[in-house]
Amino acid sequence: MKKVNLIKAVLAAALCVFFAAACQNDAVVDDGSHQRDYSKIDTGGGDSGGGSGGGGGASATGLYAKADGFDIAPWGSWKTDTDPIAEVSNGADGGVRLTSIPRSDEGTYMGVNLAPGSGSGANADLNGNGFKQIKCKLRGTVKPAETYLYIINGAGNSKVEVGKDKSLSNYVTNFSETTWSEVIITGLNSTAAMSAGLIVFADNGGCNIGDWIEIKEIDWQDASGNSVIPTYNN
Repeated sequence: MKKVNLIKAVLAAALCVFFAAACQNDAVVDDGSHQRDYSKIDTGGGDSGGGSGGGGGASATGLYAKADGFDIAPWGSWKTDTDPIAEVSNGADGGVRLTSIPRSDEGTYMGVNLAPGSGSGANADLNGNGFKQIKCKLRGTVKPAETYLYIINGAGNSKVEVGKDKSLSNYVTNFSETTWSEVIITGLNSTAAMSAGLIVFADNGGCNIGDWIEIKEIDWQDASGNSVIPTYNN
């Protein structure tokens, strides 16, 4: 059974949670790069490439359908750059739960990079190996019309968001807190250098404090539905 270790954030302040944010109107790409440095925390990348050692953490099963595991990087607060804005915990029956938590800035959105490249929690950028779509299962209390699953091609100053133009309402009308909805996010043309293989982002108005989304069985696929596993570049 495949497992992925979750980041265990250790904050000096009273909050010990995982969250991060970025405003949709910002001029920069919403890639979670304005977050605390997770590079010294063991994010459990396994054979796919992990962190550089450190904190360890809990484990979750069934998050990825085929891949062995990737780093997980909640976004950090824009105000302090060290204050996560999303909590990452085990899902009730597989996968992970992403929960919106209190934060030091004024935002009401959250973002978690579930397959980050360098600068966002990982030691290297990803090679998408030509995937075109992502299949997964979702449920929760966030609003599909204000929630997005997307990727970021490129690295450094050459980042391009792909898939953020369509909210999850294009694939599912409403979420249930108990029943999983299977979705296939299409139109994702990956490149050989990626800053994010998958970001889960809930925007203003769609994600209040305490709202959550669970995700599991993430499967990167080609246009024919065959599994494609992104890898970390050496």
